[in-house]
Amino acid sequence: MSDELSVKDTRRTDEVGSIARSLQEMTGQLRTIVSGIRSTASVTAESAEELSANSEQAASGADQIADSMRELAAGADSQREGMKRGAEVTIQIRDGIWTIGDRTTSVAAVAEQATKHAQDGNETVKQAVEQMGTIARTVESSVRDARELHEKSKSIRGMADAIAGIAYKTNLLALNASIEASRAGEQGKGFAVVAGEVRKLALQSNETAAVISSKVEEIRAVIEAVAKRIEEGFVEVQSGTELVRQAGGTFQDIVGGIADMEAELREIASAGQEIGARIEELAALVEETEAISEASADRSQEAAGIAEFQSNSVRGVADAMGSLTQRIAELERAVNRFR
Repeated sequence: MSDELSVKDTRRTDEVGSIARSLQEMTGQLRTIVSGIRSTASVTAESAEELSANSEQAASGADQIADSMRELAAGADSQREGMKRGAEVTIQIRDGIWTIGDRTTSVAAVAEQATKHAQDGNETVKQAVEQMGTIARTVESSVRDARELHEKSKSIRGMADAIAGIAYKTNLLALNASIEASRAGEQGKGFAVVAGEVRKLALQSNETAAVISSKVEEIRAVIEAVAKRIEEGFVEVQSGTELVRQAGGTFQDIVGGIADMEAELREIASAGQEIGARIEELAALVEETEAISEASADRSQEAAGIAEFQSNSVRGVADAMGSLTQRIAELERAVNRFR
């Protein structure tokens, strides 16, 4: 078949000429139609190429949007997991703060009891200091009494020595009286008997004075030892009194320190309760944010699915436009064969 749309011999008057003229007219119409098709095909080809290019760009953009939405969805999932972990950590911190507050309150109560016991102990120490002072005064009085007794024992020793001296002199006088009575003969016998008895009494007095002197010496030694020990005890009592007084001062410092610690613990407990309340509010906000984040993640997943579907749709349109462009090119080549 020829590609030329032309009819010759249209001058004949027979049926062939009539047919030729009809064909000539049809050929003109076909040329007009082919020309229109050629023009339309050309314009359509250009539009199809442009639309195909735009479809490719749209498909590429849709792919990028789908990738971005997938990344956004993954980020939203990660954010949701992070918010969950943040909520859990916040709850743990809240529980820890409440526990610290409870423990601090308990410690403050124990410190209060310790303060009370320390105050009681301080009163006991004060009483001990007073008792030590009383003991010190008593021991000091005992030292004075021991010294006085020691001095009196010296006086008793002097008296015993005086008695011994008197007995010695009495013995000498009795001895002289016996000598004089023996010289007097019969007249001095009675006096001699009396002198002998006096001598015996003097000897007994001397022996008794010696015994008294010995006992007094023993008592004096004992009193001296007791006085020395009492003095040493007095020194120890004074030292103990000073130590107890220092312990009382230290106890007062401890009482003050415990009272300060109790006040600070109560402030810490109050601050912990306030922090716990704030963290409770923060936990509520985190839970609310977590809910929003979860909803956002769900929406992001939905949007990612829609974007992927749209990307596939645009990619399908781009593929269809590419196929249409090929078909239009084939049509244009086919039409161009007609002249």
